[in-house]
Amino acid sequence: MAITSTGLKNMENGVNKLNAITLCQGEVLSVNSYLEPWTSGNGWHPAGTYVNGRVENSLGGGICQVSTTLYVAMLNAEIEIAERYAHSMSVGYVPLSMDAAL
Repeated sequence: MAITSTGLKNMENGVNKLNAITLCQGEVLSVNSYLEPWTSGNGWHPAGTYVNGRVENSLGGGICQVSTTLYVAMLNAEIEIAERYAHSMSVGYVPLSMDAAL
């Protein structure tokens, strides 16, 4: 799936919403809780999203590249992952099984 300008806007919006979060030992971060609601009023644009084996436009499309980057960084830092979901189809920006869908 090609990255669109609206997908890039969604990635920027997501990074801005997650920037400067500090966690103390034992705390759990739910990425989704910082990104919701998935509305245009919350800065989300329609872009490509995997839905039932196909690509469709939905608000926040492309944000999984942000959650995946955070997931891989946490793995590399040996931080415990409490919960993670893979995409229903493979993605082109990380090796298989290294993605984190929202």
